[in-house]
Amino acid sequence: MSWPAPSGPPPSLAMPPVQLPWASRERSKWAPPPINRNRRTSVRKAKYAAAMVAGVVVVDLAKRILNAIPVLGLFTKPILDLFPTILLGPALGAAAYYGHEQGDPLAARHVVAEKAQVVKREVDTVVRDLSEEVRARNAALARQMEGSQALVERTARVAAESVAEMERTVVPAMEQGFRTIEVKARQAFEDPNRPPR
Repeated sequence: MSWPAPSGPPPSLAMPPVQLPWASRERSKWAPPPINRNRRTSVRKAKYAAAMVAGVVVVDLAKRILNAIPVLGLFTKPILDLFPTILLGPALGAAAYYGHEQGDPLAARHVVAEKAQVVKREVDTVVRDLSEEVRARNAALARQMEGSQALVERTARVAAESVAEMERTVVPAMEQGFRTIEVKARQAFEDPNRPPR
């Protein structure tokens, strides 16, 4: 048996279409504005990208040439392997192009030195801020160590007292038991037919 399919929406759900307020506006007003790219900036970014790629190629080529020299390659390979081409190449390429733009081959060095000074000041500030916290933690650790040392001394004293107590009680009892075993063993060896007592 199958159920009959409805021929239309139920009367309670039928609603008239609703006009939205933005439906009558033009779509061009809602379209995103065209991207206004400055050609000079785009060309400069492309030149930097090309310089970075060229830096990777030059560094890779230089590493291969140095490693190909028979005796020198044995010494340079471990050192050159410490400088990954994928990191060193783009940095050198960008630095070379920046130096070309500024007219000074070492211009990037000045920028890096300035940034390094800023980072150094930040690190010094963080170290200064954290040094007080480290001193407080060191003081707390020293107090804990003193407490631990006192605990170790108490434990050692209790262990020494326990050993002394064992020497006073257990050792004489063991000696007495050993003498008894020794006497019975002698008796057993002297008269094997006599039953042990």
